[in-house]
Amino acid sequence: MTTPEVARLRASFLRVMLALCASCAATDIIFFASLPRSTFGTLVAVQAGVFAPIVPLGIHYLGLVRDPQGKLHRRWVLPNVLTAARIFAIPSIVIGLQHLEGWRVRLGVGILFVIASTSDMLDGFISRRFKRQSDLGRALDPFADTLFYSSVTAALFATGRLPYWFLVVALARFVPSFIVGFMLFLRRGPIEISPTLLGKASSFSMGIATLTFVLDALGVAVPPPVERWISYGVAALCAASAIEYALVGYRRLGSRPSVQ
Repeated sequence: MTTPEVARLRASFLRVMLALCASCAATDIIFFASLPRSTFGTLVAVQAGVFAPIVPLGIHYLGLVRDPQGKLHRRWVLPNVLTAARIFAIPSIVIGLQHLEGWRVRLGVGILFVIASTSDMLDGFISRRFKRQSDLGRALDPFADTLFYSSVTAALFATGRLPYWFLVVALARFVPSFIVGFMLFLRRGPIEISPTLLGKASSFSMGIATLTFVLDALGVAVPPPVERWISYGVAALCAASAIEYALVGYRRLGSRPSVQ
């Protein structure tokens, strides 16, 4: 790996660490006065358990964050920050969904969910519009999307606020793409699969459906006909997207890698 590549990797690591710290601090402030002390302690412990191993490993492998000229590398990549913040908002949203007794918790969960869902759209738009794409962002964004929606879906299902069939649909949407990506990585090494229109549509519909269930959990009534038709649309799009990912993966695995 060349020196400029190492510098970019170090700078990306610094941005992610700062985003994680800011995200944890913001969520802790929101929930400190609302959650029971034992639950709040669990939230902080989860955040620390996820965050703690990353710092020493990053410091060990990446060292000080400096550019090739020896100066601090200060070029911020906002999409990576948004993606990292979305990942570390997950523990607060999941734990908050299980303790919706007070209005403060409901408000905090609603705010965090809206911010996280909005960041999912903003990071891709900003990276394309202002040419801020990076290898870290290409790897981190789909991982953040899968982890976010899967975690929220599992939390809603665990509290009885989500029908069983929707959990099956969510797994059918995300599991094939993860398996295909993992198998391609083992077979070919790092490889990029461009998102298709059907994949984008299924992800968007999954976000809308998850939002309706979250609103219902927060006490905001959603008309049953609207919820029913959204559910039908999500099921159809996710099934079609899962089949498409499986076919794409089958073709990629069956083709020969190009020789440079």
